[in-house]
This record gives sequence, structure tokens and C-alpha cells, in this order.
Amino acid sequence: MTNEEQQVVEAQAQMDKLVINGHKVGDMRGIFSKMQDRTHWQRPFQALVLIEDRELAVEAAIFFHGCVPAVRRFNSKYLAIFSPGYACD
Repeated sequence: MTNEEQQVVEAQAQMDKLVINGHKVGDMRGIFSKMQDRTHWQRPFQALVLIEDRELAVEAAIFFHGCVPAVRRFNSKYLAIFSPGYACD
């Protein structure tokens, strides 16, 4: 790994520790990576998340896409989350 790559890794590790709206950026990154479109993170997405992860999932969509996602109950265990994409395209 080059020195520059190492600096990027270290910067991301520091960023992941930041708390925004009560959630660590690293936690939001983790759930967002499960929800995001697989071809590009900026694209709209539909995802199922556990009901207990609602707040984290919504905050992650807001943090990474800049939009409040639509949330609908899917069943007794899951919610469906819909985001229009980066910058609310």
C-alpha cells in the first residue's frame, strides 16, 4: 500500500468514528452498503431492513443521498426503504 493509500484508509477510519445525529458514520456506512444500488451508490434504491434498524437506515440514506427516504412496513419483521438517489434526483 502506498503512503497516499494509507492516508486515505486512516482518514476514513477517523471519519467512521464521527457521530452525526446520534449515529457513527461507520455504522451508517455499513447499513447503507447493504441498501445501496450495487451498480453505483448514487442511484435510487429499494431495500428491506429490519424494523429495529429503521432509524439508522433512514439517517444513512439522508447522510449519503441527502434525501429523506420513503419507509413502508413490509411485514412484521422488515421495512421497505425507498430512496430517490443522490441529491434527490
